[in-house]
Amino acid sequence: MTSFPQIDFFSLCDQIIQDMLKEKQANPEIIISYSFLEYFNQSEIMNLISSVYDYAKILTRINTAYLSLKQEGRLTLAKEYSDNQSNLLPEAGKKVAQNYGKVLLRYKYLVPSLEDQNFFETIIYFTVRVVKSCFNPDQSRLLDEELHRLFRSTAFNVAQRKNNDAEKIQKFNKLKFSLKKDAESVINGIIVRNWANKESVKNKSVDCIKRPAYSKISPYRAIGTRSPLISMLLPSPTDKIREFEERRRRKITKSQRLPHLFR
Repeated sequence: MTSFPQIDFFSLCDQIIQDMLKEKQANPEIIISYSFLEYFNQSEIMNLISSVYDYAKILTRINTAYLSLKQEGRLTLAKEYSDNQSNLLPEAGKKVAQNYGKVLLRYKYLVPSLEDQNFFETIIYFTVRVVKSCFNPDQSRLLDEELHRLFRSTAFNVAQRKNNDAEKIQKFNKLKFSLKKDAESVINGIIVRNWANKESVKNKSVDCIKRPAYSKISPYRAIGTRSPLISMLLPSPTDKIREFEERRRRKITKSQRLPHLFR
C-alpha cells in the first residue's frame, strides 16, 4: 500500500504562487488573474485542492499497483484490482465536484466580468500544478491528463492532446517532414500521419482505470460535451443513464467473479 505524507497546502500554495509570478516576469505572455492572487488562499479553494489531492492519491495508487502486477505477469489480478479500486473514484470525484461548485458560486460575482474567464482558468492551472507537485514525476502525465479531463472534459483536454502530439513526434521521426506546401509534400504528410496514428493505436495498451463521468471522444459528443465535474454535480438525463449503465456493468462484473457454487 502506497503511503502519502500530510501536506501543508497553505505553504505549498504560497511556494507555487511565487514560482508562477517568477515565470510571468520571465514571460509576460503568461496570464495570471489579479483577482486570483487575492483569493487563492481562501478556504473554498484550499478545500478544492485538498479534494483533488485525495482523488489523485486513489488514482496514482491504482496506477502504481496495476503496473507492478502487470510487470510481474499477473495480468488477471492486475485487471481485477484496477476494476475493484476504480469504484472508489466516483465518490472522490463527487467531492471534487461539490468543492468546485462552491468555488463557482462563491467567486462568480466577486470577480470582475473582464477577469472571469482568466480567474477560473488560473484556478484550474494552479490546482493541477499544486497537486502534481505532491507526487513523483513518473505520475505527472497521468495526473496532468486526468485532472484536466475532470475540469475540461475529454474533448477539450489540451494536456492530453499536447502529450500525444509530443509522443508521436518523438516516436515517429518521419513526422518531421518538409513544411513545403506543394502537392507532393502535403500528400506525403497525410500518409505519414495516418501511418503514425495506426501505429499508436496498435501499440497503445488498454486504459486500466475506470474514470468517473468518462465518455469517449467523437465529433457528435464533442458538440454537447460537459465538464465531468459539472456532470457529477448537476447530471443531465444522459449523464444519469451513463452512470446507471456503469453501475450495472460493475454489478455484473462483480457477480461473475463469485465461485461457481454461488452462481
